[in-house]
Amino acid sequence: MADVQDLTEALDGANLADADAAADAPPPGTITLVSSDGHRFHVDRQRLAHESTVFSDMFELADSVEGGQSCDLTESKCHLEAFFAALLEGKEVTTAAEWLAVYRMSDKYDVKRVRPVLLLWAWRSINTRHPYDAVYSARDAYAVGLLLGDDELVETAAEIALKCEDMDASGNPIFDALDADSQRRLRIFARARREASLRALQYVNPKYRNCRCIRASGRRFSDTAYQIWEDAQSSVGKTLQPATDVPDAMRREIASQVARLEGCVDCWSTLSDKLDMLERQWPSCKTKVTEPF
Repeated sequence: MADVQDLTEALDGANLADADAAADAPPPGTITLVSSDGHRFHVDRQRLAHESTVFSDMFELADSVEGGQSCDLTESKCHLEAFFAALLEGKEVTTAAEWLAVYRMSDKYDVKRVRPVLLLWAWRSINTRHPYDAVYSARDAYAVGLLLGDDELVETAAEIALKCEDMDASGNPIFDALDADSQRRLRIFARARREASLRALQYVNPKYRNCRCIRASGRRFSDTAYQIWEDAQSSVGKTLQPATDVPDAMRREIASQVARLEGCVDCWSTLSDKLDMLERQWPSCKTKVTEPF
């Protein structure tokens, strides 16, 4: 946030105006930039040249060819508005598509000063009380972290994406713009997490034993702790996601079937011991999956 504040103070008073209605010479100290769809912007020439050597070289070329009055750009009006608003006023972009356009312009024109604004957008998009309420895709935020070199953002967004999003879904402009290898790394990580969870789930099995309650009441074998555990394993395994907390999911599933124990303390003790064992093993199962970031 401090970066954005510094940016706003440093560029205070910047004169940015869409000069659609005035095709005359730009005001003193400014240069006219013309969008691909014909809209004209008067911008502070010295300030823009200071921010970008690419713009500086462009202005020098314009001086030699056209007297430095204007430069034609390949970007549209809406993309230029978003770019200059981020650069000259410290304003955040509003959509992922807009973010991508501003990022590409910052890369093309070598303008580093908009990077804090772009990062702020990504952090805001995932910084909600409930990850499921995030307005924007966590995978887009993950992509922002990769593109701008923010490792903390990459890891935070990846964890949220694992919980909330379909790794194979499309329609996320920034993530979809990543190279195939960068996209594949997140999907591979998601699959590895799920497989590790499945291994942890299948590893812990209670040994078969006849419980006193069965001998005393003639209850069916299917109602023993052994069968209840297997049923819970099967149920959790069918809905297992990369970020599923396996011990918690098993506890909830077994609790939903506790009536089948008919109050047997021995059966419940067996299940409780196995849940505790799963809880102890779970952290090591997660850490064995190397984060490919």
